[in-house]
Amino acid sequence: MPASDPPAPTAETREGPPLVRVRPPGPMSIALAARLERTESPAFGARRKARAEVAGAAMAPIVYASATGSNVVDVDGNRYVDLAAGFGALLLGHNPAKVARALTLQADRLWLALGDLYPSDVKVALLERLAELYPAPGARVMLGQSGSDSIGAALKTAKLFTGKPGVVAFEGAYHGLGYGPLAVCGLKKSWRDAFARLPLSTICTK
Repeated sequence: MPASDPPAPTAETREGPPLVRVRPPGPMSIALAARLERTESPAFGARRKARAEVAGAAMAPIVYASATGSNVVDVDGNRYVDLAAGFGALLLGHNPAKVARALTLQADRLWLALGDLYPSDVKVALLERLAELYPAPGARVMLGQSGSDSIGAALKTAKLFTGKPGVVAFEGAYHGLGYGPLAVCGLKKSWRDAFARLPLSTICTK
């Protein structure tokens, strides 16, 4: 464990304009990053090292402790404006009151149903609301856990609809690291090469 705990988040620390108390990454971020290196997949550390070589500067991560609205606070007490929004997953901001209430209510009712086998009532309501957002009638919805899930579903849909064996993707594109999305990932050739000669059908039939 670190020598001291991160500062307890308060309204004063989480709200307001950016504030740098300690030059980032601060000592607590650096200490936690070192612990992370010992347990996380080495791929992430290798990516940070590669970015450091390109930038000519250290790339130790800033470790988040809390967040409110568009602000995040790191373990050293620095406050930043979050311009990434969880890669688009937090478009309503961090911890919006209405969403927090809905999550709390649902946590008190039911954490997990069995999807297509035994759906929950809130799943029915959610899918109806999502389908209504589509401008044409008859929309159908499939829930996923990530953007990579959605790309996998899109690839399968394209294959079923066209019957064609390939897709067009852009150089430098990133669509997730699931097996299907790797086929259209042009961000790094090395990420695809290890799997290029192993078609998905081979995995499924053995």
